[in-house]
Amino acid sequence: MLSRTLGNLHNLSKRVPIRTNFAASEAVNVLVPLLKAEVAFFSAKSLLVLACLIDEENNHLIMADEGKVQWAINVSF
Repeated sequence: MLSRTLGNLHNLSKRVPIRTNFAASEAVNVLVPLLKAEVAFFSAKSLLVLACLIDEENNHLIMADEGKVQWAINVSF
């Protein structure tokens, strides 16, 4: 269920008009802790959502370790 929810959030986060709703609900505060999830799949999906929501000034919040980025690259190819 978490996987599907994160997938839906990722799809919604790509739509610029909807991003204000993410800000209003403080979605970043909910998603940042998932970056440290033991399940790499959840961590990577959270990173994808946050990448759409975070601006360059707050980029430090989503700096991922190499393992998560490598996992995302392997999955996408």
